[in-house]
Amino acid sequence: MKRVILVLVLCMVTVSLLGCQKSGVGELTKIRIASFPTEDVKEQLAHMEPLRLYLEEKLGVPVEIIVTSDYSGTIEALRAGHIEVAWLGPFSYVLAAEVADAEALVGGIRKSTGETTYNSIIVTRVDTGIETIEDLRGCTFAFLDPASTSGYLVPMNMFNEMGIDPMEDFASVIFAGSHTAVQLAVASGQVDAGADSIPSYDLMVENGAIDAETQKIIWVSDDIPPSPIAVRGDLSQEWKDKIKAAFLDPDAAKIMHAEGDMMGYAEVKDSDYDGLRAIAESLGLDLDEIK
Repeated sequence: MKRVILVLVLCMVTVSLLGCQKSGVGELTKIRIASFPTEDVKEQLAHMEPLRLYLEEKLGVPVEIIVTSDYSGTIEALRAGHIEVAWLGPFSYVLAAEVADAEALVGGIRKSTGETTYNSIIVTRVDTGIETIEDLRGCTFAFLDPASTSGYLVPMNMFNEMGIDPMEDFASVIFAGSHTAVQLAVASGQVDAGADSIPSYDLMVENGAIDAETQKIIWVSDDIPPSPIAVRGDLSQEWKDKIKAAFLDPDAAKIMHAEGDMMGYAEVKDSDYDGLRAIAESLGLDLDEIK
């Protein structure tokens, strides 16, 4: 009798474990998506409302959009399990993959180029007299964020290759915190120059936030892989596939990007970002300390 009971118990435990191991689409009852601030938070949430409604319909669960304070906040939210999906910069994705097991799904295709890639820039004002990167020595400078690709990693790699140490060779360095803040710091004269991206610069010129007649670009980087939409690595494969399909759906771009430079999404893979990992290694950056 004891042997029979033991066998029954073992069978029940086995069935229970198999049930726990099964990863199904029905496990999640809500999807939380984090976005790095690109404008006023209320305006950003309003602009993203069509996206939220679209995803709720496609995914079949409530969707919440969260605007985090910075890239590090987004990465930490992924690691702590407070969000399921995140818009990340290319380098912040590298960090998130390292410390939060994030997995890249898709990257945006730009209307202006038809490509997923984009470029970092160094921008200054016309009245500074700065014409070249060498002219930046002794000037004041704004980076975006230590986890930013176009606003820190890529320009820092360029400075390193040119034998320039911003912390030693510039009069002062600040981290402005956002693309908008970098451009406004340059425009207002708070700094002489700053690191940003072409899409951000073009958008601010288009919106009238900065004047292309008074601000100019003195350096453009090589192509950078796209800013990915990433998920927590511990989500079931069914959920990963379902979220990816929602963004790859041709209707997604029409709903989410009626305005702006995006025309759709393309699938990306983790190895697309190996070049940025190599840059971080060459600069001796500790990924755990940056996030």
